[in-house]
Amino acid sequence: MTQQYNYRSSKDLKMQATGVMTGKFTGGVMISLSYVIWVYLITFSGEIISSSVSKLPVFSAINKTIEADICYVIITTLIAALFSLLTDMFACGLCLFFLKIATGQIPFSGDLFYGFKNDPGKVFTISFLLYAPVLVLSIPFNVFVELYTRTSEKNCLYLAVLFVVLAIICAVWMHLNFGLSYYMMLDFPGFSALKTMDVTRKKMHGHKKRLLSLELRFIPLALLGILSFGIGFLWIYPLVEESRSLFFLNLMNPDHYVKIDERV
Repeated sequence: MTQQYNYRSSKDLKMQATGVMTGKFTGGVMISLSYVIWVYLITFSGEIISSSVSKLPVFSAINKTIEADICYVIITTLIAALFSLLTDMFACGLCLFFLKIATGQIPFSGDLFYGFKNDPGKVFTISFLLYAPVLVLSIPFNVFVELYTRTSEKNCLYLAVLFVVLAIICAVWMHLNFGLSYYMMLDFPGFSALKTMDVTRKKMHGHKKRLLSLELRFIPLALLGILSFGIGFLWIYPLVEESRSLFFLNLMNPDHYVKIDERV
């Protein structure tokens, strides 16, 4: 007889996340604020470095030749990607923080730095693999945007739109297939980065629509967050993260604990 698992609907998971976070929003808001501050500082540092690159002698003719301009765009895109990977390592710590709440453990503010303190090489590899496809598409996008700015050629604009659409599709596909890789890594720290992502992909088979449905449920709250000039996201983000944590737990253990071989 085939085992029928009790996979919860996106509506149920969102309601459960609200209940779990009751009385714990202060910690969730504080960790989210810390995350935003670190992301800002790292991103700002990347912008300073990119600005410094433009002052190098090799780019002295940057406003005179398209070639130099394109080279500068590619380099700054790679710099931005590197600093984006650093911010993603904080995302691993966020997963740990909210996963602790979901499992009844006591979270700590220091959990935010988990990715830097515990096997950072594996965390960085997962971050890179998650971001690499979008990076590949973002380079031609930025190049064609720059070419359109310099030449006003409509073909450059069309190609830029094409690459940004492809990047969005690719980002969504990667998220639905591998977006829970940090949770999987935390659950099975003995797995390599590649095995972690492979197991995540296998587990998400048949559940991508459910994850997408869960995240689409937060669009109304996201609109309210925009209307609050972003301040509301400090309360919305913890709820989103907690919902993902509960989704992962329900995915891995819908009714009872079973061996990993059976789960994948």
